[in-house]
Amino acid sequence: MLRAELTRTFGVRFGEIITGQADVLGIPDTLLDTFSKRAHEVATALEGKLTVFATREGREPTLSSGRPWNVKPPLIRGPQDREDGHRPPATLAF
Repeated sequence: MLRAELTRTFGVRFGEIITGQADVLGIPDTLLDTFSKRAHEVATALEGKLTVFATREGREPTLSSGRPWNVKPPLIRGPQDREDGHRPPATLAF
């Protein structure tokens, strides 16, 4: 709702929504980098862990699905798309 209101009121445009978050389009990468300290800390820590893993195991890491760790999973739009047939509980309206 916030994205819709920012778009309607100020004409703000957003990039692709990924796990509920979207970047504002038109902001230079250098400015984003200035305010992305935590993201850089996590990326650096991840690189270190991946290097240790690859050295120890002699291979690149994969997810339990066998998919390489850096390949995005397929988008699940709803319970009908889940391979395991899991159905979430119904949403209650108050």
